Amino acid sequence: MGYDIYITRRDTWYDDEGPEITPEEWKAVVDADPRLILLDQDPENPLNAKMHSTPNPYHGVRYFHYNTSDIRVKKPNKETLLKMLHIAKILGARVIGEADEIYAEDGTPDKATQYTVRDGW
Repeated sequence: MGYDIYITRRDTWYDDEGPEITPEEWKAVVDADPRLILLDQDPENPLNAKMHSTPNPYHGVRYFHYNTSDIRVKKPNKETLLKMLHIAKILGARVIGEADEIYAEDGTPDKATQYTVRDGW
């Protein structure tokens, strides 16, 4: 089990409607970044990608799960979170955690944004 962090253009990661990240936009980001590798052999989602973290690339693989509403990473480390923030900036999106916290450019969550949408959950 892990905590998911999302790159999205929508108000929240669980919104059913809103601005999308197109397959072409995501593929262009992956193609332009030598640290990201497209997993195009995945029959369920050929636009999933992975990134090898340093210093141990074999134990530090992080997967970027793509769909049109968001790009999700489970339990990202600091390096991956900073990569997500970089990607979000390119895509005109933002990085949001499961508890609705919005992440700043330095990778710190804004605790004041937590649960603002889901009060009472």
